[in-house]
Amino acid sequence: MKRQWKQGLLSFGCGMMVAFFVLTASAASYAQQMQQDIAAELVRFHVVANSNASADQALKMKVRNAVLAEMEPLFSAASSKEEAFQVAKEEAPRMKAIAEEVLEENQAPYGAEVKVAPCRFPVKQYGDITLPAGVYDAVNIRLGAAEGENFWCVLYPSLCLVEEGTEETLDVKKMGHILSPEAYSMVTSDEVEIKWKVVEWWQEQWGEDNW
Repeated sequence: MKRQWKQGLLSFGCGMMVAFFVLTASAASYAQQMQQDIAAELVRFHVVANSNASADQALKMKVRNAVLAEMEPLFSAASSKEEAFQVAKEEAPRMKAIAEEVLEENQAPYGAEVKVAPCRFPVKQYGDITLPAGVYDAVNIRLGAAEGENFWCVLYPSLCLVEEGTEETLDVKKMGHILSPEAYSMVTSDEVEIKWKVVEWWQEQWGEDNW
């Protein structure tokens, strides 16, 4: 009797594990498709500091401010993600020149690299918007050894704010104009960050190719 009880308990536990695996995989697959739908409409911005030293972090923000001050009007004028991404490609040399000018003015002993290409992003919150982890078309600026903390934002639709502590002023309706109602609901949900974190963990464990 005791042996049967143990076997029953083991079977129940295995069944629960299988059910959890299937449900999690299904949710992850749905979330991956949703992430791809979201990514298809966005151009993101990424600046990586040389290191986490205070001087390098300050330079990262100066580069961010200078590049955005010049580029933001161009991205704001774009009427589609494709147009914004094309602008980014065309303006890559200019963004590199701006970044290197800031570095030179501040006597930094390193330069800058600018790539306009797909880039992997973690789960990231911008004010009331939470974007899932995954690959997005992006402007990626790497300063020096690029071993410091990153700055992230969204170039299209234009959601990059230069001033610190102004995330609460983000016009989240810009997302609603380009995303499907379902995707917009996902990125603005109060509980979505936890869900995206679960999906991010799933990606790390199993890889996107296994979905």
